[in-house]
Amino acid sequence: MKQITLNKSSISLPESWEELSFKQKLFAFGVLIRVMTGDLRAHPHKGLLYLLISFTRYRPSKTYLSKFLALCRLYQRLAWVCLRNIPFLFRHGRKEYLSYLQLWKKNNLPDQDAEAKQREIINFNLLRLAEQLKFIYTIDAENHKILPQYDFRTNPFPYIKIGKRKYWGKRFELDITAKTDITAREFVDCADLMAAMNKLGTDEEKQECINQICAILYPRSMDYTKNMVSGHNKTMRKVNPVVKFGIVYWFTSVFKFYTEHEIYSLLFKGDKKPENEEKVRLGNEVILMLQREGYGLPDTMNLNDYFDAQIKHLKDVINKALGEGIKPFDIARKTGISIDVINKLS
Repeated sequence: MKQITLNKSSISLPESWEELSFKQKLFAFGVLIRVMTGDLRAHPHKGLLYLLISFTRYRPSKTYLSKFLALCRLYQRLAWVCLRNIPFLFRHGRKEYLSYLQLWKKNNLPDQDAEAKQREIINFNLLRLAEQLKFIYTIDAENHKILPQYDFRTNPFPYIKIGKRKYWGKRFELDITAKTDITAREFVDCADLMAAMNKLGTDEEKQECINQICAILYPRSMDYTKNMVSGHNKTMRKVNPVVKFGIVYWFTSVFKFYTEHEIYSLLFKGDKKPENEEKVRLGNEVILMLQREGYGLPDTMNLNDYFDAQIKHLKDVINKALGEGIKPFDIARKTGISIDVINKLS
């Protein structure tokens, strides 16, 4: 938690998803949905303010009470002025007396312009404070873009509950290294479902893809094949849509980890279409190839081992080709692997 000092107190701002409670995560994902696809898309700063208030319970002091107290003090002073100037009433008459009181009241009323400027300063400071919640999304004001952040160290929903039964989710923990129990088959199938979901036209079809992803990441059975044919995806229809959005959003962060990893990202960098099927790419054909090479079964192969095996296989292929006198340009032309990748792995 980050401590922010205010005028008379301080507040604690969370700096990661792991510092949020379940209800706060649910609220944050709800705001994220509204910002990415809903009514807050045109007003993302409002979403940040909603998050700030929800996380910290901090609200600027209400002006109603302060205005009421200020008016009470004003009329208390006015009453004293009325009593103190009674001799003025007898000396100059009722008309002059009332004119004097109106002039005094006008000169002592709060400055409306100053109050508006003060409110503007408060709103500006609130917005600057809300913008420090950078782990959910940020705003590129220059290009008018919302930049979702995928900074998860653990699964935000360790389990989901349907009725009285708990379904424990897959783990992906980022520390010094990435630790996960996601298998190669689960990762590839979820990635394929996400790619398919982006191409589907109806919301109903997209929801079925989401249900299937949730069924894979929160399995009913540890036997992958049995889990897939158990109808578990239909059970996922009962899960809160915001939770399901959070699960898919979290898996996106897992996917981005590997595609943007310093070493593993090399597997995704091809700059030409291959002339044949020798190109190493993400998919079930890669799993089958690794199985043939003796790296293990896809249903039980750990995800890190899956990518490590691909990197090793790719190095072996490149070094073997270079050893046979094939030039890097020709390897790139035949496999679709970029020359930059070939140079890094050779």
